[in-house]
Amino acid sequence: MPPRKHDSANPVDRAATGSDSIDASVPNAARVWNYLLGGKDFFPADEQAGEQMIDACPTIAEAVQANRDFLGRVVTFMAGAAGIRQFLEVGPGLPAFLWNNTHHVAQNIAPAARVVYVDNDPFVLACARALLTSKPEGAVDYVNADLRHPDAVLNAAAVTLDFDQPIGLILLGVLHYVPDDAIVCGILTTLADRLPSGSMAAISWAAVSTPPVNGLQAALRVLQDLGGPAITTRTPQTLERHVTDAGLQLLDPGVVPCTWRPELDLAQTPAAALCCCVARKSPKR
Repeated sequence: MPPRKHDSANPVDRAATGSDSIDASVPNAARVWNYLLGGKDFFPADEQAGEQMIDACPTIAEAVQANRDFLGRVVTFMAGAAGIRQFLEVGPGLPAFLWNNTHHVAQNIAPAARVVYVDNDPFVLACARALLTSKPEGAVDYVNADLRHPDAVLNAAAVTLDFDQPIGLILLGVLHYVPDDAIVCGILTTLADRLPSGSMAAISWAAVSTPPVNGLQAALRVLQDLGGPAITTRTPQTLERHVTDAGLQLLDPGVVPCTWRPELDLAQTPAAALCCCVARKSPKR
């Protein structure tokens, strides 16, 4: 399924957002995903990369959309049934639409919810500051930090979030930019160790699936060959092992394609290019 029709590429004004140093000639993963989602915040290089990725893997836009749908379902679950009122999202990407981001979903359920977005992409941070605002009862903050330095992420988030109360950790489509499994495990363990009991983590990454998704590896190579970041695919079993090694308890149905608990969203799209899970930090015995 191709991405939604775009009226025009209409990136946030760089002068207004203070992001003049952005290189528009090289594809950027967040902007390419924005293109695939039907957003407007991309440049011609990103559109070119997106179209080449679709040529290589015709279902890539479905997979990106399924990942975004998973975000809506899991934040709805955390803020609703689980009663979580604080969220830490690392690598949020660009807001393709102004109604389905983490703080919109959370604050529609609990207006006093507090959300911290963390990214090291200046364009993402500039767009977030320009477009994403909190309800007056809650709070939204934006932190410039790198997931590969989880202690820095946590320390910056602690300015807004109370680490004595449960937190919803969102890591969707970000850990696959870290190629070393030992580093991925260390990141998850460091983050999980600091989460209070009752917290939850939602994770997704590019998956090696059976049967394999036609053209997925070729599509991911397109992004890298054009100067974008490399993406490391991993098996669902690897995700399960890293989550449990970090001391987190998987919720049913475990590690699955981004169709996690589809009953929460009847419009969800089956896609196997990414796998996902939700896990809880239980009290220590």
